[in-house]
Amino acid sequence: MAQGFYKWIMVYQDHLTKFCVLRPLSSKRAAEVAHHLTDIFLLIEAPYILQSDNGSEFTAEVISGLKIIWPKLVLVHGKPRHPQSQGSVERANGDIKDMLVAWISPYAALFGCEAKVGLTSSLLFDEVIQRMQCEDDLLAVLTTGQNREEPGPVPSAESA
Repeated sequence: MAQGFYKWIMVYQDHLTKFCVLRPLSSKRAAEVAHHLTDIFLLIEAPYILQSDNGSEFTAEVISGLKIIWPKLVLVHGKPRHPQSQGSVERANGDIKDMLVAWISPYAALFGCEAKVGLTSSLLFDEVIQRMQCEDDLLAVLTTGQNREEPGPVPSAESA
């Protein structure tokens, strides 16, 4: 369920506490993941072992990216010590997906379409929207009903 240019969700989970941090990603590049991991490590604490289900090459690339951002960081990437660890991550991912669907879907279920956000999803013509500079311009268009395509200034609040 992509949102704008965000197409993926990074899930960081502490195996001991099961504490999760979610981050939206626009790509699966190691540099972007490393940036978000650094932010998470500054929020909580850097682990001694970093596990990833994306393979050892990707994990090594992420660790290399982290070392560029945080030169004194020492991490070892490793495999889960027992299969239950991976199962725990998969269950958490399923729970997270269910929660996101539950938060996003009520609007679509009620109205039969995706949520509309901003003026670009309104019935105003693009040309009218592009000429708007401030809230007063929007109010003037709404009160005068001048949703038109022909060029011309949007009436300002002072002239309306």
